[in-house]
Amino acid sequence: MRISMKKRPWGSLKRATVGLLIVLFLGSQLGCDRQPAIDLAKVGLDTSTTLFNYYEALAQSTNDTREMEFLWVALIQSEQVRKTMSLDPCNPRPAGAPARPARAPVIPIFTPNHQKNLNDRVDQLRSRTLMAKELLNFISALKDYSESDPGAKVEDAANKLGDAISSLIPIPGVAAAVPLLSGVAGDLKRWRQYKNIKDRFRVVQRLLSNIREFYDQEKDAYTAIMQDNSTTSAAALKELVKMEWVLVWPLFERLPEPYGMKWAKTVEAPETRDEFKCAFIKVVEFRNERTKANVENATENLGEALGEFDTKITEFLARKTISWDSVTAALGRAKFYVGEINKMRLSKEEEK
Repeated sequence: MRISMKKRPWGSLKRATVGLLIVLFLGSQLGCDRQPAIDLAKVGLDTSTTLFNYYEALAQSTNDTREMEFLWVALIQSEQVRKTMSLDPCNPRPAGAPARPARAPVIPIFTPNHQKNLNDRVDQLRSRTLMAKELLNFISALKDYSESDPGAKVEDAANKLGDAISSLIPIPGVAAAVPLLSGVAGDLKRWRQYKNIKDRFRVVQRLLSNIREFYDQEKDAYTAIMQDNSTTSAAALKELVKMEWVLVWPLFERLPEPYGMKWAKTVEAPETRDEFKCAFIKVVEFRNERTKANVENATENLGEALGEFDTKITEFLARKTISWDSVTAALGRAKFYVGEINKMRLSKEEEK
């Protein structure tokens, strides 16, 4: 099930005005001013929202890739598709040359085992999306002090986050990352037992610190998964172009628009012409490389933001005067690249 940010299940929580229940008490008990506490709450919400959007982009991309691969496997098993397979449009046959023999389809990585890996990856990434969603709900509940019983709401959010953490599915190769969060999951489920506000805040600090370490251990796996997704989808799409099973003109039709121009005439059946098929394949290859770069940048910048946020919380507890500029700058870069990843997807939100 896709989780859409547009539905905003936590919207009622975010209607609260500035403030943070836990840090309002810290303001008096730790001797800190109210404004740094409010800033901490805002950056916490921004960080957890960005983490959610990042995991959501990874999960949705993996699901898209799974569907693309299933489509390709179904088509390639058809004798009709095998018979209509065309040759490489980027190396057209010279005029007068004999007809080119049909070639076998290229399926470099589409194996039953790879399909199983995609299924498993969807489940793994969706469990992380759920964790990030519950983290956002938890921090939103902490920030909200306008409800009639904010304590009960925070406790409920803490329990749900603990359950989401306990339900994380390990990623092969980095399975040791999940146990890093087991201790803090138990702390969250015992939230009611922590009567002292300082103890509760230290649970929050430990939670965010452990999530940072968890992310650091898994981030290379995230990048590898997304790069494999992009390569898989690109390979299938290029073959579909060569087979003339997709229309290429909708892409080229929009190309002059940013310059205030339109094509003088519509090209007849461009999907059957080698020059257009070759051009579209080049576009697919370009997008593949661009997506890989966007993923790497999003992953690195989000990791940097989580690290900076962890450091700033430690400084906050030490009553230091802190600036959130380094966190917000890294988050801004991460948001940009997550947005670019979503733009490269075939069904982007802004076109719906």
